[in-house]
Amino acid sequence: MENSKSIVEKAISEYQHLFNDAAKANLQRAFTSIICSNGAINLDVYDLKSTLSDSKEADVVIASGAPEDISQMLIALNMVADSRHPGLTKRSILIQFNTNPETKLTVDHFSGLSEYCSELPEDIDIIWGMASAEDVSEGDIEIILLAGYI
Repeated sequence: MENSKSIVEKAISEYQHLFNDAAKANLQRAFTSIICSNGAINLDVYDLKSTLSDSKEADVVIASGAPEDISQMLIALNMVADSRHPGLTKRSILIQFNTNPETKLTVDHFSGLSEYCSELPEDIDIIWGMASAEDVSEGDIEIILLAGYI
């Protein structure tokens, strides 16, 4: 059975051609977090494949901040990713939320996710997950947004 590190390396090798240089700096962190994290709502390599399959280009952007700012962070991350792919249409989005195990989140914190998703076109596939990450500051949330474009 393959270990997590080799699965991450294989995924990066398979999909790195879709990403521009600005996004490639985030690939290791994003793919490792998505594939190897344990959490309340786990994502895996199949979620990556689903998001990136049939994409001409892809992007990954990462931000950290207060949980009550989820909506604003998602909008900003979306704008950054879209600005790097003019003329293409977003087909799919994968969103990973990482928090320190000591950070307490409530349903109210995720109203921003609902607001963000309601503004997207109906034909965009959205996958999201949530995991614990010791390296995220207590009280903060890290958002990894991965988008596939056609």
